[in-house]
Amino acid sequence: MTRRMLDANEYAEVMGLHPQSVRRMLVNGQIPQAEKLGGTRWRIPYDDAEKPSEADMRAEAARNLLASLRSACATVSTAVAEYEQAVKV
Repeated sequence: MTRRMLDANEYAEVMGLHPQSVRRMLVNGQIPQAEKLGGTRWRIPYDDAEKPSEADMRAEAARNLLASLRSACATVSTAVAEYEQAVKV
């Protein structure tokens, strides 16, 4: 029996995700049984296309927001340090 295989865009459509999110998940190894065909081409077995739960999607969004906030805080901290150094001169 042959399994139906999806490309990243088809998988994104089935999952209700943005194609770039799927590509990021592929690169990070978050989609089981995905096969890289070369370059940026992937094949994902259709039976692995289980839509993530609402809780999983919220948790991922919270992790992304936290990472963005940490980055912004680091940027502000650096800017303040640079300003303080410039004022002392």
